[in-house]
Amino acid sequence: MRLDGVTYKKISCLNEVEITLPILLSFDVLEMSDNTIKAFNFLPPGVEKILLNKEFYIYKDEKRTKRLLRARIKEIINNIVHVITLDDEVLDEKRLFERIAVCIQEKFKVLELNIDAFILDMSLGGVKLFFEKNVDIKPNQVLTLQHRSKILTLRVLRREEEKSGVILGCKIESSSFNLLNYLVKNYVKQVKEILIEKSNFSV
Repeated sequence: MRLDGVTYKKISCLNEVEITLPILLSFDVLEMSDNTIKAFNFLPPGVEKILLNKEFYIYKDEKRTKRLLRARIKEIINNIVHVITLDDEVLDEKRLFERIAVCIQEKFKVLELNIDAFILDMSLGGVKLFFEKNVDIKPNQVLTLQHRSKILTLRVLRREEEKSGVILGCKIESSSFNLLNYLVKNYVKQVKEILIEKSNFSV
């Protein structure tokens, strides 16, 4: 039997703007009883190091509704089997797969203003843009972004002013590239960097 789960990690991105990255995970179940699970073979490799001393969530299906059960690692036996204790609280998480926060290091040129912007998070339907300086952009305005051969057409929905810059929530009107592939590629890259950093730190 194999179970899926998720943990969330806050990371600093672009002028200390903080984003919360969901890290999807899974593991094999050796034994399950009451509120404990003996687990092993965690994927992605090394993710259990991130789970130590913090809560994470395990998927629980209830009447076609995806729910998350709060969990934590209680102890490690022989560096192989993890004993996980489960709390009673069950949380709804409807937007888990709708939006993935990523720190994309590619600058997109906003053609209308001839300035650069970064993507803080992205979904198949929208993006959150970050500008390092104040920009005169208002809700409902249409923007065209370009990075090499990639072109995005966005409609601005909301605007937030931060100390480090301006953040715009936008709806994707059209794109010249495969959004799903782009999202997955950058998500995997971000998770790998976190796991490598954690592994090096532990050594």
